[in-house]
Amino acid sequence: MENVSMLTTKELDLTSDSVLPQIPEIFIDERKGHYLVLNPLGPWWFVGSKLHADFAALCDGKRSLGEIRERLSDYDGLTDEHMVLLAQSLQRAKIFTPTEKREMRPLSVIFFNITRRCNLRCPYCYYDSVAVKDETYEDELDSETWIELAGRIAEINPKAKIMISGGEPLIRPDAVSIIENIAQRHNVEVKLITNGTLFTDEIIERLSRVKKFSIQVSIDSMIPELNDKTREKGSLDKSMDTVRKLKAAGIDFVISSTVTSINIDNIRGFRDYCIKNGYGFRSSIFTLSGDLSKSNNDWLGLTSEQYFDACTYALEDFKPDTTMGHPVVPGVRRYGCGMGYGQMDISPDGSVFPCSHLNKPQFLIGNIKTSSIQQLIAEGEYRYGYCEVDNISYCTESKCPVRYFCTGGCRANTYNNFGEINARAKYCDQHKQSYISALWVYMMGPDYLKDSGKEDGRE
Repeated sequence: MENVSMLTTKELDLTSDSVLPQIPEIFIDERKGHYLVLNPLGPWWFVGSKLHADFAALCDGKRSLGEIRERLSDYDGLTDEHMVLLAQSLQRAKIFTPTEKREMRPLSVIFFNITRRCNLRCPYCYYDSVAVKDETYEDELDSETWIELAGRIAEINPKAKIMISGGEPLIRPDAVSIIENIAQRHNVEVKLITNGTLFTDEIIERLSRVKKFSIQVSIDSMIPELNDKTREKGSLDKSMDTVRKLKAAGIDFVISSTVTSINIDNIRGFRDYCIKNGYGFRSSIFTLSGDLSKSNNDWLGLTSEQYFDACTYALEDFKPDTTMGHPVVPGVRRYGCGMGYGQMDISPDGSVFPCSHLNKPQFLIGNIKTSSIQQLIAEGEYRYGYCEVDNISYCTESKCPVRYFCTGGCRANTYNNFGEINARAKYCDQHKQSYISALWVYMMGPDYLKDSGKEDGRE
């Protein structure tokens, strides 16, 4: 029996006759004598005692507080006053609060793949980039077209984020000019995704003056022989030289690492190195995307155990808005990435696809040369608007408690694994346990999982 005499009294707004709403699909997880109580449809959650969890589980929209107290007779000294205090603690946690679906703004994230050419040949490249040639590809949109396109996007969504990608964008001599003009003329956020090997002092000086701008530099390991396997021999020194110069110039940047079987055992050390030196760090997990990644899956792909480790190591440096890929935010339901509507991928020739990982002919939405942005948005929403978690049968039928955090996993990855966009994600169980762990860390801090013996979400 649990003694509740330590509960303090306060002015009460409820009575023993009050009836609390049912917590829909309530999920309860116990660790180290603490209890995580989750309303998946909020999502709202809190951590409390076993009494809190038992009380929450008995709230069914029918029983009064007095009737619930009778069912909790195993707890010594439980009074009607205590019941009111328990109810108030759940109310403060907003555990009963309904949440409205938030509509995604169109064109929240747009990838401008200004070239398919690249000076590296990464074995997992989702874009199947091609080797550098001296001549400019005839099918690449000119700089003014990209700049004008950014303006049309800004008119629809002034808060849009434009990702300048490729290929390696800096292969194009006019890449910096494209960035400068988009930022100056249209005042939208711009991010350059680069391997960091082609920067000059002049490029860095020019980019340091661009407002609302950041850079993502792709590096897989600080161990040269590991980085050489997935990037290119000698690229690490060039990329790190750029990183140091970016920091000195005060440019906002982050190092991005693709986690594969090659670097999985060293990813923590790489992250710690970046943190120690004041470099931003993020990681993404190797997935099947382009033909290159599929042909190299046998030596780059992760086992289930490695994938789980890659999902959860980030909890050691937990940030609720970035750690798990999707934000872990109370009261905010996520339904999907908005592919084809909130997110679009534009190829060098102007072809529009719903996602960078689905840039194949069967997913073509249209072309900016022949269709207006409004037409492309409408077509993208019509064709891919169903790609959200409420339309993934496994997620809804199983009533997965974290489905509005993970959104069912990446739909592009699912398609590339199984040939069906709304199939169950390949590593569904690993994602589920990772997000449950993230909820604990959100409430208790990263050290709690270590202390509880469930750092990886498993017994």
